[in-house]
Amino acid sequence: MQQTSSFQVTRWSLVHGAGAEDPEVRRAALERLCASYWYPLFAYLRRCGRGPDIAADLVQGLFAKLIETNALGRIAEGKGKFRSWLLSSLQNHERDQRDRDCAQKRGGGRPPIPIDVDRAERRYVLEARRSDSPEALFDRTWACEVLRQATLLLEQEMRSDGRAATFAALAPFLDPHAEAPDRAALAAQLGVTTVAARVALHRFRGRYRQILVRVVADSLGGTEEVGEELRALAQALATE
Repeated sequence: MQQTSSFQVTRWSLVHGAGAEDPEVRRAALERLCASYWYPLFAYLRRCGRGPDIAADLVQGLFAKLIETNALGRIAEGKGKFRSWLLSSLQNHERDQRDRDCAQKRGGGRPPIPIDVDRAERRYVLEARRSDSPEALFDRTWACEVLRQATLLLEQEMRSDGRAATFAALAPFLDPHAEAPDRAALAAQLGVTTVAARVALHRFRGRYRQILVRVVADSLGGTEEVGEELRALAQALATE
């Protein structure tokens, strides 16, 4: 669960806050942030017609530039959605690198994040649809990543409380398209009464929503636009 704990120190607020004053802390945080959100950028570039290797090079080059120049640390909090800023940064970076060898811009030959191009390409082939625009695919994959991060945080929290088995039993019901649970079967799996199982599922979903709001707020640097961002992410997922 290393990835889960890493996400807790890569929040937009911490990147801009006291943690950014320490170069090592800042670099570690940004590297982990990049590791969490590189795929939507890769998918965007693939949908724009870039080849898998070129897309990977551009994404790695962008993150190397952001890390080396502390670009995030110079942005004031609350100046817009992180996903929008990151996509705009990629578009600018591609224009800057159009006539250059991107592979040489990955932090002196050391990529700031590992990208498994073959795995990313397989995911892209499975997820992308002909009707997708590059921007729509970016938004949908970003939304999926936000949901994944929230799920990972909830799993970490429950594992640390000794409730790993409870998480495993309830996690399938986070999917809004999942069938209604068989309460008797769920109760038997949890070793509780059917009433207790219903309450447990209700609280589980409630805690997930709380964490999801936190994840979204972190990507905005504040809470003022959380409702708007949640609606935007839900709309991006509506065509799933």
